[in-house]
Amino acid sequence: MSFVEQWENIRKSKNLLTYVAIGLFALNILQLILLGYVSAHRKVLIQLPPTRLVESINYASNEANPAFFKMWARYIIATLTNYTQDTIDDNVFIISQYLHPEIYNKVTADLEELRKTVKENRMSQAFYPDWERAEYDYRGKYALVRVKGKGLKYIGFKKKEIKEGYELKMLIEDGHLYIVGISKLDDNEKKTPEQNNKGAK
Repeated sequence: MSFVEQWENIRKSKNLLTYVAIGLFALNILQLILLGYVSAHRKVLIQLPPTRLVESINYASNEANPAFFKMWARYIIATLTNYTQDTIDDNVFIISQYLHPEIYNKVTADLEELRKTVKENRMSQAFYPDWERAEYDYRGKYALVRVKGKGLKYIGFKKKEIKEGYELKMLIEDGHLYIVGISKLDDNEKKTPEQNNKGAK
């Protein structure tokens, strides 16, 4: 093969690589344009609870301001802690709709146990949280709320005064509010060792 032929082959190879590079670059640009179009036209559904709006709500698909989480915390705690044997089915259903998939099975089992107990014992409860003393921790798309309160519980015709506290963990993801943790507060959770010893005497 002559030098001229070798040179011509090299030139053709370089031209081919150039065309391939240009084609890949064009595909990347097209992909960026399509991604931008999809992002600009994607609809995000923001959920709001059926409750009175008292503060301005600011949110994105994966972030919200404290007012958003405060509003949801009040609604979730009220739904969870105020019930009768006639309303417990609806309460359990509502709470289950907001459970994150990672805790869904465990919490729905607990809710079913609550529903069964309320029905069998003809129970009802009214709970009054002290929201002025509630503790909040917000971190972008996450929120943790601790609230204590007093209430009345009826088992049949027997009335009992209660003092309880709840810890609620929430997450906003693609505009959807999820419960990622919910539990009763331990009375000894925030006491000092001296206070714990005093209470044990």
